[in-house]
Amino acid sequence: MTKTIIRAPESGEEQEWLRRLWQKEWGGAKMVSKGNVFHLHELSALIAIQRGKPVGAVTFAIRADAAEILSLNALIPNCGVGGSLLRAVEQKVREQGGKRICLITTNDNLNALRFY
Repeated sequence: MTKTIIRAPESGEEQEWLRRLWQKEWGGAKMVSKGNVFHLHELSALIAIQRGKPVGAVTFAIRADAAEILSLNALIPNCGVGGSLLRAVEQKVREQGGKRICLITTNDNLNALRFY
């Protein structure tokens, strides 16, 4: 199994990769959740790196004792990228005193429902 490194984006190139990912997968960098508008580039983000290349990303907002995941993309399915990203978010939330994480997906996204 290929080692996955999870870390915050470190360069302008990685930030641009995130912008392209959000555009391709989500139609842009704006998300609406629970009546709030989020701009993904203003949130905490982590990327998954394998063999020196980004293979996934997660963006999340931490407020008080809870966090909300706004986007999660694993570009290589079924090999641990998504799980590694979720565990990294859990650790960040715990470090900041958070007690829970939530996210919203649609009921027709069966892959996401199985995963979560």
